[in-house]
Amino acid sequence: MNEMTQQLPDFVANEAERFGLPGVAVGVSIDGREDFACHGATSVHNPLPVDRDTMFGVGSVSKTFTATALMCLVAEERVELDAPVRRYVPEFAPTDADDITVMRLLNHTAGLEWKLGVYHQRGLLPEPERDDSGYRRYSAEDAVALVKIKTLARAGVPLARVKELLAANAEEFAAAIAEIDTMLAERAEEIRRTREQIAELSSGERLFVSTEVADYLDLLKQLGASERSMRMERDIWILLQSVAPDQASEWIADKLDAIDDPQFRAIYLDYDTAFDWPPDDPRLVDLADRSHRWLTVESAEAGRATPALDPKLVRLVSESIGITSPAWERLAQIARTQTVE
Repeated sequence: MNEMTQQLPDFVANEAERFGLPGVAVGVSIDGREDFACHGATSVHNPLPVDRDTMFGVGSVSKTFTATALMCLVAEERVELDAPVRRYVPEFAPTDADDITVMRLLNHTAGLEWKLGVYHQRGLLPEPERDDSGYRRYSAEDAVALVKIKTLARAGVPLARVKELLAANAEEFAAAIAEIDTMLAERAEEIRRTREQIAELSSGERLFVSTEVADYLDLLKQLGASERSMRMERDIWILLQSVAPDQASEWIADKLDAIDDPQFRAIYLDYDTAFDWPPDDPRLVDLADRSHRWLTVESAEAGRATPALDPKLVRLVSESIGITSPAWERLAQIARTQTVE
């Protein structure tokens, strides 16, 4: 047993473990002698042992092998690069098959020609005749024109306008470039705003509500408001800002002022907790009284009332959110009684 045969299995096993490969087969051919080493399984879900006959999908790696083998045939003068593919593969029969050479397949030039074909069809670039080898020969002038076309296209200029710009005089070209620059600046600003919104996804609520509302929600979270109240507040503000942005702006300004008051914070948290109280809990009356007194004092000191919302809007929001409890309904009933009195 030679040294290669002895060392290859351990080498393959170690490398497979290092790269996290579930299965691998390696073959080495030197001077007519072949050595094989196999390791692992064919599939994590269907673990069959890998052997020297196991088939692997190699994908585009096969292009390198194919090109290497083909150039060996060219070196042996068994294949000509400029010959039609059909000479060696008679069944190869697409449209214009006689124009498709071995070299074209090796160079993957079809994609390039498709793009040039578009420019030819739109009259942006002259289409030269094919030479005896089947190639189109482009001049230095064509290359310069192609650079201009691609530059304008990458800048976002519609192909329909590229021809106009290529034929424009200096003044017309400058005016058009200024227009394009303005368009790109507007697009860049739009992209910037979009990126800001995407970045705000990490902070949750900020994508859907204004900065002021997001700040208010952050303060409520810091105070220890429940997830239920946070969800309810968020949904209410989303609706308010969608259907009545002006009123919502006034209302959130008032809320941000109120949240700085320790009494309001205590009332808010008690109201949050009261969701789970029974409707006959005596603490509900005390909570309603505290809320009423705070609103009365706040209105008197500020010289203004809390911004009022359209009753229809209030009903829309209430019906849409749908979060309530017997205790909260009892608090609302008490509040209506206090308002009448």
